[in-house]
Amino acid sequence: MFRKDVVSVPRHFFSYAASAVAAAWIYCTYMVIDGLFISHYIGSSALATLSLALPVVYLPYAFSVLIGVGASTLISRAIGEGRTDTARAIFTQALWLMAGAGVALALLLYFGSPLLLRAMNVDGDLQARTVGFLRVSAGFGIFTVFACALEFFLRVDGAARYGLYCLAVSALLNIVLDYAFIAHLGWGLNGAALATGLSQIVATVPMLAHHLWRSRRLRPVRRPFAAGSHGIAIVCTGLAEFLIELAPTVTIVAFNWAILARLGNAGLEVFAVIEYMTMISAVTLGALVQSMQPIVAFHRGGGRPASARRAFRLCGCCVFGFSALVALVMIVFWQPIGMLFSIEATATLAMLKTATLWYALALLPAAANFLLSGYLTAREQLLPATAIATLRSWIGLLAMLWLLPRLFVTDGVWLTVLGAELLTLPFALWLYRNRGAC
Repeated sequence: MFRKDVVSVPRHFFSYAASAVAAAWIYCTYMVIDGLFISHYIGSSALATLSLALPVVYLPYAFSVLIGVGASTLISRAIGEGRTDTARAIFTQALWLMAGAGVALALLLYFGSPLLLRAMNVDGDLQARTVGFLRVSAGFGIFTVFACALEFFLRVDGAARYGLYCLAVSALLNIVLDYAFIAHLGWGLNGAALATGLSQIVATVPMLAHHLWRSRRLRPVRRPFAAGSHGIAIVCTGLAEFLIELAPTVTIVAFNWAILARLGNAGLEVFAVIEYMTMISAVTLGALVQSMQPIVAFHRGGGRPASARRAFRLCGCCVFGFSALVALVMIVFWQPIGMLFSIEATATLAMLKTATLWYALALLPAAANFLLSGYLTAREQLLPATAIATLRSWIGLLAMLWLLPRLFVTDGVWLTVLGAELLTLPFALWLYRNRGAC
């Protein structure tokens, strides 16, 4: 998997990062392509449905990241220490966790979505369309959990390119099925959910087959629990990343409620476009940080702290450079992006311009918080990493969402993310200096 000298660190980091970022962008195409087809063939008003559905759709992905990051970090350290049998046991236990999480989430999405929407005071046609979309998506939840986590394991197994090919084929199929189901057959939002679900199956099956029959390092074992359970360690190690990915499930619900109350359906349309913009940047930052984590864990396991720090510095350069570039693109090209999603009303475009500016400015402090939390996770400093993730994605964000709209009325909603990231950054730097800098 790795060479053991310091010189190999840049090559391995950029090799991991290339496949991880490409995979992250492929994941983004599922929702972005759905949004484009829906806005063009159903209408921009249908974006309100997607905005309501997004937080629930994030759930399977969040659990996939929990298990994928947690298990791959532990597997990388075990391989670095020469304990291949332990690595295989962790991998097999992760498969069982993924299966259990997938089934539980499918049941939760199917039966719980009407209750959630009623709690948000969403009713009528908007509720019916959103429930239909979520129930179709629920049938494929287990494949979403497997697809993302298996791609993590393929990277550790030295087969990152194979995982990328599987995801690329899946993304292309999603585009074809979106056209067939939405544009040709007129199945609307349910067609979009069906296209994404079938595409996830196409990604999952060959990746799982690789581990069952082709992999030499990470293959399931018959008695994975013989030497004890690693389930708690997997969950604890991946908890910080899980909280980051899970946050949209709660915070987007809160944002939707605040936006509906203050800005109406036009605000939901703007928020949906903003979510597409920031989703691409967020998953890319996550992919870069997740590329660093197994390298840091491996070199720590092998007793090479200088190599671990070098991976951290390389990752830092990448996340800050990418964040600055995306912020510039958002500020300059906000109008063409909005019109791409059929946002044409003058008042809605004005709202989009304001929202885009504040979200773009939040990217640099967000990159720093992503990086520091991810590095602490790789060093298995789990409480500090979780504290950063909790503050920026939960406590700080919800506190700012309560406070800023009261201070700045309409613009306050769009200022929330920037406020939460700036609130978290000094705390994250303090934790890094005290717990992760050595």
